[in-house]
Amino acid sequence: MKRTTRAVTIGGWMVGMALAAAAQADKPPASAFNGNLTLASDYIFRSQTQTNHKPALQGTLEYDHASGLYIGGFLSNISWVKDAAVDGMRVHNNLEADLWLGYRNRLGEDFSYDAGLNYYYYPGRYPGGGYVKPHTLEAYAQLGWKGLTLRYWYGLSDWFGFAHSVGSQYLDLSYSRELAPSWTLGLHLGRQHVAHAQDALSFTDWRVGITKTLRSGLLLNAAWTQGNARRRFYSNPDGHYLTRGTLTVSVTWPFSF
Repeated sequence: MKRTTRAVTIGGWMVGMALAAAAQADKPPASAFNGNLTLASDYIFRSQTQTNHKPALQGTLEYDHASGLYIGGFLSNISWVKDAAVDGMRVHNNLEADLWLGYRNRLGEDFSYDAGLNYYYYPGRYPGGGYVKPHTLEAYAQLGWKGLTLRYWYGLSDWFGFAHSVGSQYLDLSYSRELAPSWTLGLHLGRQHVAHAQDALSFTDWRVGITKTLRSGLLLNAAWTQGNARRRFYSNPDGHYLTRGTLTVSVTWPFSF
C-alpha cells in the first residue's frame, strides 16, 4: 500500500485473535491451541486493501496458556508493498507474517482486559538508499465490557513504511451482538493518527459486518468497510483508492486442540 501497509474481512488477524479470545473465555482453565483458516474476497486492514482488492488466503494460530498469557502468529498473501513501489524500484514481497505476545484476563463476569505487542513482518528483498521497510511494531491495550471493546495501539517503530512516524496511534471501538441464534452483528469505528505528518495521513475508518455460524462450525461473513483517507496519499500506482467502500465476503474454519 502507499504508506511510502492490512480483514477476513472481519479484521484480518484480528479475527483470529477474537476467535481465540472467545475460545479462551468459554473453555475450562487449561492451556490450548486455537486458530483458523480463512479464504476472503479481499484483505482489509484499517479500511485499506492489502491485496489490491483481490482474494486472500490466511491462517492464524495462537497458544493460550491457562495463566492468561498467549502467543500467536498470522500469515496472509498481500500485494500492497509491491503495489506501492514506484517505477524502477525493485521490491520483492508477497507475504505478511505477524507475531504477537500478550496477556488477557477477566474482571468479574462482564469485564475483560488485554495487552501485548504485535510485530508485522513482510519478508522479501528491498532497495537500499533510504528505503523505509514496512516492518512495524505496535503495542496494544484493550478493555472489554460484554460485547463492547475499546483498543488502543501505539507505534514503537516507523509505521508501515512511513519515515519518522514512530509514535503513530490507532483507537479502535468495536461492538458485537448476537441478533439471533448463529447470527452475529459486528460494528467497528477506528481512528488512525500518523505521527509527524500534520494529520495529512490520518484517517477514520468504519465497518459493519454479519457473521453466520454453520452447524459444521464454519463461519460465513459479509462486511462493508470504508475509510476517509486522503486519496492523494492512499492511492496505489494503479490508481486504486485504498480506503474506498468495499464489500468483502469470507469463509473461516476455526479449530482448537
